[in-house]
Amino acid sequence: MLNPLSFSVKSSKVVRSLFLWCIMATVSLSASLACAQDTPPLFKDGQNIVFYGDSITHGGWYLYYIQLFYATRFPERLVTVTNSGISGASARGSLKRIDFDVLEKNPDQVYVMFGMNDVGRSNYKSSDADKKTLAARRKSLTAFESSMAETIRLIQATGTLPVVILPSPYDQYGTTPSAENLTVCNDGLAECALIGRKLADEAGIPWVDLHTPMTELLKKHPELNLCGRDRVHPGKTGHMVMAYFILQAQGLGREPVGAIIDFTGKNPPLTKKCQIKNMKTSEGGLEFDYCPKSLPFPVFKEYTEAAELVDWNQLNKEMLKINNLPPGDYSLSLDGKKLGVFSAEQFKEGINMALLPTPQAEIARQVLRAVIAKADADRELRRMVQVELMFEKDKDSLSDPQAREQLFKDKLEKINPKYRTYYAGVFERYSKLADSPDLEKKAMDAQALIYAPRDMKTCHMEIKPVKK
Repeated sequence: MLNPLSFSVKSSKVVRSLFLWCIMATVSLSASLACAQDTPPLFKDGQNIVFYGDSITHGGWYLYYIQLFYATRFPERLVTVTNSGISGASARGSLKRIDFDVLEKNPDQVYVMFGMNDVGRSNYKSSDADKKTLAARRKSLTAFESSMAETIRLIQATGTLPVVILPSPYDQYGTTPSAENLTVCNDGLAECALIGRKLADEAGIPWVDLHTPMTELLKKHPELNLCGRDRVHPGKTGHMVMAYFILQAQGLGREPVGAIIDFTGKNPPLTKKCQIKNMKTSEGGLEFDYCPKSLPFPVFKEYTEAAELVDWNQLNKEMLKINNLPPGDYSLSLDGKKLGVFSAEQFKEGINMALLPTPQAEIARQVLRAVIAKADADRELRRMVQVELMFEKDKDSLSDPQAREQLFKDKLEKINPKYRTYYAGVFERYSKLADSPDLEKKAMDAQALIYAPRDMKTCHMEIKPVKK
């Protein structure tokens, strides 16, 4: 290896060349880093992506819908999504768990979303706030900023990329009567969003805005109560919307998937992530063997509801386009099963195979079931961590049923009556799970099942004119 300390440069031209090369390399690296700030990178094969946050992550679905998207649309990428959310967590309180609960899991990226428990929701009951309340708001926001800055610093120090998620909103616009409306709480979360964006920009890392577009949806559709009956925790449809905005921020949905076929045969089929074989004209139509190399994102209740609010179908496209079909209507069948009737104009615009009941759609539902199993196991594991953090000083006593019962009883007496029922359920569930050593195995088995080898199924497709 060349030792730069002993290297003697005899030519000033060489010196200038090396100097210019260094400048150009630095500029190129700076440009690359600047570009990397704009868009969160796509997940790559073999990566572990940690989602770090509060109850919206702990018990939520958005990260699992993202897992489902990658497992179906990019089945060749074995991506692990890890839940590091804890109910009731804040950015500040979570600093004590970041080592064992995030960094020691060797993540490739960490998506960080806090704010809902940092903002001090009780200080936002009214816009008419006194000096004491305003001071309390400022104190909460200052603590949030310093805690988020430290979180970003600790993650970056390991060489891992943090991605800041600007927090989902508080629904001060919805019509749900089941929870007190803290009428300006979302204004405080808007401040948290601004802080998150500022810190991400200063650190040169990506950020994803959930707060702004979801707030717009809450205002436009107050009757939907997207953030749940408590105005805080989005339901499954709300989480599907969250997943959409995160995937969209990654720049997904821009690459075409599917095939373009010229009915006249003058041009060979153009394909992307699929194969067309044995094509021939038949009875005024076409038939061929069709084999996609990815799966559609499965269509189910929450998907359909979310697709009415955001352009989910843009992310879930597998377009079959046929040019130069003679005018008229055509039936589309796959392995003898009729999928629908479409006009020549519709085929020219493109039929989205991802939304049809194809054999691939049934395989995608198998993946969905595996993801649901993973989510269920993960939530139970997170519940164990949640309780063990609450009793960190008495952790050894949790293994003794009698001592544990007394710990829980004493704790419940100190908890705000408003939350007693919730925590009584948490403690009861912990006691049942404490004797289930297979819980981690269930999560691992479900993760493996998500990427179990599956036959992508070559299907015979027929497009025939409809006789009038």
